[in-house]
Formats: sequence, C-alpha cells, structure tokens
Amino acid sequence: MRRRRLLAALPALATAGCLGVDLPFGNGSDATELRDLVVRNIHDRPHVVHLQVEHDGDLVHQESYEVRGMRTVTEDGSTFDVAGGTDVPCAWPTDAGRIVLRGRVDDRKKWKRLDLGESDADCLYAKAQVEQDGRLVFLTSARCGEPPGNRTLCGTNDTTE
Repeated sequence: MRRRRLLAALPALATAGCLGVDLPFGNGSDATELRDLVVRNIHDRPHVVHLQVEHDGDLVHQESYEVRGMRTVTEDGSTFDVAGGTDVPCAWPTDAGRIVLRGRVDDRKKWKRLDLGESDADCLYAKAQVEQDGRLVFLTSARCGEPPGNRTLCGTNDTTE
C-alpha cells in the first residue's frame, strides 16, 4: 500500500521540483547562512535602529541599537570620516535557513524588509545602514570565503583549548 502511494506521488514531486516549489523536507534553495550582521550610520545625526531577524519563520532576534552619527576624526595628521555603528550579537542559529531581516529608524512606522532567501548565495554578511538622508537600507555581501567548518564572525568555531 505504501509503495502505491509513493509511486502515485512521484509525478507530483517531480513537477514540484521542476517548478521550484519548496518541498516539506530538507533545505530549499532559499536557505542561507547569515554569517554576520552590523548596524552602521553614515548620517550626521545619531539614530536608533530597530532590528528583527527571523530564521525559518521564528523571530530569533529583536533589539534596538543607538548608533552615533558620522563624525570627522583627525589622527596622525590625517583627517577621515568614521561611521557610527555596532555589531549585532549573533542570536540566530548558525545553520542555513530562510532568513528575513526587518529594520526601521527611530520612531518611523514603516519597516524595511529583506528576505535573504532571494539571494543565490549560500551565506551572507549583512549591514543595516542609515544613509546620509536618514533612511535605512540593507546591504549584503556573499564573500564568505570560509568553508562552514571554519566559520568567521557569528559562526566562529573556537578551536583553541
């Protein structure tokens, strides 16, 4: 009886696979590993950035970050701009999954949303950045470079004993 059900389901499974439908088992093509998340502010005023991280439908991180504005620094005779910002503690699982980032600036009502599953990358670094006009953008980089066994930043494996 089980064999008949399996044989009857095979055409539907093959069709779903061809259409790119996520099956209820295994990681879909939208699974991504979030290696690191930082908040930066290149606006000249300080802001509060509210962030949420969702992993496979579960809210795994929600926090607000006060970030100072861009400032000019002079050091050793050189003058340069320094963005305000902070690293986000890695409260999400280090395994790949469907990751959605949400953020907003100060008391604004509208949240900016980024679904990392829309990227073709297996892993990403992400930045929530307050732009010079005060709006929030998400930037990503797929230059992970390290195999999963040698994770960097969020998924750092401590090999020293």
